[in-house]
Formats: sequence, structure tokens, C-alpha cells
Amino acid sequence: RLSLVIPAYNEARRIGATLDGLSSHGTTVGWGRHGLLEVIVVCDGCTDSTEDCARQRAGSLPLRLVA
Repeated sequence: RLSLVIPAYNEARRIGATLDGLSSHGTTVGWGRHGLLEVIVVCDGCTDSTEDCARQRAGSLPLRLVA
């Protein structure tokens, strides 16, 4: 199992594209099907919409948000 930790501080402009890319690649290689990947986005003290952007991708990735 692979745990990918993404530290994110005020990354609302970029986090969506990053997570979408991971989702697309994960679908291609089958990580999600086999439960081999979990993505942990760590967002502490963000003052923008980084958390909301990450939550919107929770359906397409095995995503955990730590805020």
C-alpha cells in the first residue's frame, strides 16, 4: 500500500489539478481498484479554499483530509 502525503498551504489554485492527475493516473494503473493508494492532504491554517477543493475530489480518490 502506498500513502501519498501532500502538504498543502493555500494551494487552492493548484491542488485540484494535482489530485485530478493522481486520480487519472491511479485509474490507469489500477491503484484504486486494488486499494494500493491512499492520498492524504494535510492542510493546516489555510486561509483560502484548499480544503474545499480537496474535498470535492474525495469521490474520485481514496482521499483523507487532515486539517
